[in-house]
Amino acid sequence: RMYRQSIWFGVKDNLFYISNNERLADEAGRRYGVSLQNTPWAGEVVKNRFFMAFNAAQLVKDVQENPRLSRMLGGDAAVFNAILGPCDYIDVMAPDWRSGQMNIVMKDKEVNVLQLIVRGLENL
Repeated sequence: RMYRQSIWFGVKDNLFYISNNERLADEAGRRYGVSLQNTPWAGEVVKNRFFMAFNAAQLVKDVQENPRLSRMLGGDAAVFNAILGPCDYIDVMAPDWRSGQMNIVMKDKEVNVLQLIVRGLENL
């Protein structure tokens, strides 16, 4: 809910949508099976004042497959791939206005993220 108005969002026909129409959101969810409840982080959303997550793996793939995006990044494309390449997804949450938390979830759960960041910075 935002400003006393319920807002639903999802994906339909490969387009992201935001709607204040519950019936439309329910129909899209039933038809396409898309739901935030099916995600590994779904339980965290309701416990926080703010929550954001993005699929880093898909973002890297989209940049690699789209020459226009690669050109926009220019020389930073290699840095972008080096930093986000090993990531699965990233989430940011804030349970209240004073504190927050960011989680970087790696594809390989055995990787030490701090060591990876240090190695990446050494190679810049």
